[in-house]
Amino acid sequence: MQVAPSSPSVHSSPMYNFRSPRISEHEKPARVSVIAPGGGTGINGVVYEELGQDPRFKLDIIGRSRAPYDCYPPAFQNGGPAPNLETFANDILSKGILEQTDCLVVGSRGGQVVLPTFWHMQ
Repeated sequence: MQVAPSSPSVHSSPMYNFRSPRISEHEKPARVSVIAPGGGTGINGVVYEELGQDPRFKLDIIGRSRAPYDCYPPAFQNGGPAPNLETFANDILSKGILEQTDCLVVGSRGGQVVLPTFWHMQ
């Protein structure tokens, strides 16, 4: 059996690998929360911008990289006291953001500190 080669995409963005950018009027967009510290919001900014414009998704960037809390807690080498990523994670939990999230994106220090704090507290 032969498979016809797929035609090249007219879009260079990986966002267009999804099936259809349409959403029915009865569907709610999926809530995507990105933990900014370590989440690649700078280097992947174009992709996050496109995701935010896609009607199938509601994108929330949580926090900021290089904010006062964007540092490791005392349990990590060279970690420091509050505010830090652990207190940032606790603040996110106290606001109920996770209960409103369908997809959580973490990377680097967000995955090293914020995500385990969520697991520990939930």
